[in-house]
Amino acid sequence: MEISLKNITHYYRDGTGDQVTPLRNIDLTMRSGDSLVLYGPSGCGKSTLLFILGCLLRPSEGQVDIDGRSLLHYGEKELAELRNRKMGFMFQACYLLPTLTVKENIMLPFWIQGGKARDGRTEKKTVELLLEQLELTERADFLPYQLSGGQRRRVAMARALANDPEVILADEPTAELDEEKKDFVGKWLGEQAGKKKIVVVATHDPQLAVYAGRVYSLSQGQLQEKILGKGAVYSSG
Repeated sequence: MEISLKNITHYYRDGTGDQVTPLRNIDLTMRSGDSLVLYGPSGCGKSTLLFILGCLLRPSEGQVDIDGRSLLHYGEKELAELRNRKMGFMFQACYLLPTLTVKENIMLPFWIQGGKARDGRTEKKTVELLLEQLELTERADFLPYQLSGGQRRRVAMARALANDPEVILADEPTAELDEEKKDFVGKWLGEQAGKKKIVVVATHDPQLAVYAGRVYSLSQGQLQEKILGKGAVYSSG
């Protein structure tokens, strides 16, 4: 899979009517197996860029191509299908449904697809494996309010990966985690790129940089510098 951003600029009006431009003239290409960290302080535009990469937000200017096809050629229904089948999102707020158990929250992507992607037996096995990998098995029947912040974040991670997406987009995935769990999440996300997935992480946590193939700092709306992560070999898009 390939996602290409060409000359992306995005702006909006704030509460006073002034124009805010979090992204300016961004060029970026991601292919299967690429891992990238967008590093910078809160409010610098990381989440905006992440949402554009995930086709949740259409940019004010510029072009987004998915496998060589312009986003402009996707209707809303087709775009929703693309997101549901090929993209896994980890939002800064976990957005767990409060009346569903941990296991049921992880099952949500299957329910949204109406069972088309897998049979019930395979879905159950997938959820059980994710619960085990993310050390949540003992919390499978708990409701979100019964979990710690770090546990809720791991449930959101499991839900993002339930459908085995080709693209994983994570917004501040180590928030509310201790140092040990941060290391666990960083390694785990890095492993996903090794499975030929596109992995993009927006964070202000420098600890995640060592697990990425590319690290960009985002400042004044532009990808201003690049720092090689572990084992990284790449061009600037």
